[in-house]
Amino acid sequence: MGNLKTAAGRPAEEIITKLAQHIDYFNKYSTPHSIQMAQIAATLSTRLGLLRLDIEAIVEAALLHDIGLYEMAPAYLSNPGPLSAEQRMDLWRHSIIGEQAMAKRGASRHSQLLVRWHHEQWNGAGYPDMLSFEEIPIGARVLHAVETYCALLANRPYRSALEPDRALELLRASAGVGCDPFVIRELLALLKDTGSQTAEARSAIAASTAAGVSEAPAATETFSVNEPSATMYLEAGTTAESAPSVQPWAAPVIEPAPVPTPAPETAASVEPQAADVFSPPQPAPVQAEPPFNASQSQTEMSSGAPQPEALGEASRGWLPSPFITGSLLGFQVSVLRQIDFKTVAIPFCGWADLVWYLAALSKQVLSNDPRPWAALAGRAEIAAEGLSEEQIFRILQDTYIPGVRMSNPELRRWFGEADAWWMDNLRRKAMEDPTIQDQTLLLGMRAGDYAQSFGDSTCDLKRPLTVIFRELATHSHARLGAHPYNRAYNLPVQQFLRDARADMMYMNLPAGQADFCGPLARSSWHDTWILGRAPDALDDFSRLATLPQSKKTYLEMVDRMLSSASRIRKWAVECRDIGLASARDISDLIKTHRPIQATYSKDLTEVPGGLRNYIMISEST
Repeated sequence: MGNLKTAAGRPAEEIITKLAQHIDYFNKYSTPHSIQMAQIAATLSTRLGLLRLDIEAIVEAALLHDIGLYEMAPAYLSNPGPLSAEQRMDLWRHSIIGEQAMAKRGASRHSQLLVRWHHEQWNGAGYPDMLSFEEIPIGARVLHAVETYCALLANRPYRSALEPDRALELLRASAGVGCDPFVIRELLALLKDTGSQTAEARSAIAASTAAGVSEAPAATETFSVNEPSATMYLEAGTTAESAPSVQPWAAPVIEPAPVPTPAPETAASVEPQAADVFSPPQPAPVQAEPPFNASQSQTEMSSGAPQPEALGEASRGWLPSPFITGSLLGFQVSVLRQIDFKTVAIPFCGWADLVWYLAALSKQVLSNDPRPWAALAGRAEIAAEGLSEEQIFRILQDTYIPGVRMSNPELRRWFGEADAWWMDNLRRKAMEDPTIQDQTLLLGMRAGDYAQSFGDSTCDLKRPLTVIFRELATHSHARLGAHPYNRAYNLPVQQFLRDARADMMYMNLPAGQADFCGPLARSSWHDTWILGRAPDALDDFSRLATLPQSKKTYLEMVDRMLSSASRIRKWAVECRDIGLASARDISDLIKTHRPIQATYSKDLTEVPGGLRNYIMISEST
């Protein structure tokens, strides 16, 4: 952590610790929340076999994870009741503001990204980018799990601290929903192994730092947090906030609300190789220093924790991050909030996160995806009503009871016998009632992804799918009061673009065969379940078997899609440097159709699976 700026010659560790205490005081924590997080995260990371420099970045991010809230200084953090929809939407900004505040203070790029992603959830319901599963770097998975536990043990303005047994129960329930099941398994084992020592450490730290946390920090500190206005850090747009982090095991509760509009930013026209428009400046490489020692965190917490060279199954159990090739929602909306348009055509909607966000802005959205499961996600976001308690009860009744014959025996390829029958029965009930069909199938897909998150070492954490479905249905965001002419389609991409009447096209290009791993590989069963059979050959990039096998074929396919969109005045094309074609190749191809006005980029290459994402804006002349 030697890169963080120091003041008056004091060590970086002292500066960071004091700043963490300021942040905890501002956030109304009754205990040294950030220091506690850093202690547990350091020991858990060691237990998982991470290297020293990576553990240092995780500790640094844990101590300053809420620096974005400190910069924002929202008055509503003191509210004793639940936040309003507008306040939740505003609160979602703090991860992005925190990333850029860390950059201003010279923190490593790794810790910047961990601060950005410490609210990302395993099932994709977090923020700001809605990453899911292994796409979330292991450090961010560790931070989210540890913060879940630490927040439950703390007094908050809206509720009292929970008893330790209740906190452990809710932490266990977060596995496969908000948190990586393997990380939760290891965290539970760590807390069990060091329970008495952890309690003693918390008491000692609380006693020794009570003055620093329970009272306002001295006004004479030589460092400053609130420097420029918080709006200067925004990635040009903010999105809705989930319920506070005390309940990250549930999908976020989103309600219709006006979306605050930050001051527009002007982007220079640059080539794809140019510096990241929204990323903070890159600090110097991290220097090799002794691990951070906040209140002797390692010695107080790590009794019995395995060292990297002696690790067994623990170091192999967590899955590394594949290429992050899905939607990067925070980056997408930061660019689109700067462009004037009323109607947008989205040929590859995926999980429809961007569809939901643009609908919240009251844009007219034409959503499409040639994959049936993704087209259904778009329909559910645009038109499906939430399920009532009565509907949920009726849907879930007897779903675990096997019938005479399974209508879709292909499900046994992906699920155990009990879960296969549950999925088959759920689909049958959904198809019987068109009014609940889309919402039920969407929630069923998410429940199936939950089931697939558990292996032999974590199966004891898995809960019945009926319980998961009910939780997802209860906490899913309601239908927005969106544009009355929003539509969702399941068409070949070229046909959709030829027929679309829109003034903006947003195309998130699949990267090629290299991106079919991690979360995307998990979706291979979705179409089989939605259709009730193995899917037929579909258009373009929609199935693994139809992916192009050469750069020429790939570029020809993209060229045909762009030609089909020739009548749409504005294009926003997202791509990343991976697979068969580079960002330069895509840029050159777009220029054969029309000039490029600006190229935005977001650099994630500091973390495993991280790429440099580009969004190229072009407009017909």
